[in-house]
Amino acid sequence: MEIEISKDILNNIEKASKELGISKKEVIARALCLYLKNLKEYVKLQEEIEAWEDVGIEDSDAFFKKHNL
Repeated sequence: MEIEISKDILNNIEKASKELGISKKEVIARALCLYLKNLKEYVKLQEEIEAWEDVGIEDSDAFFKKHNL
């Protein structure tokens, strides 16, 4: 698989590689693993927020019906 990387990102990868003392390939692998883990957690959070919003809407609808509003 080939991936094109902009010069700015490549420069950041090279800097991180030198600072951490690891290969550019390792920097990219670690960055992708961290990103994917965070993305998975973000999706879970979004799902939970949506569930709480749904509960809130149901509760407010019930409140308004109960009080004839």
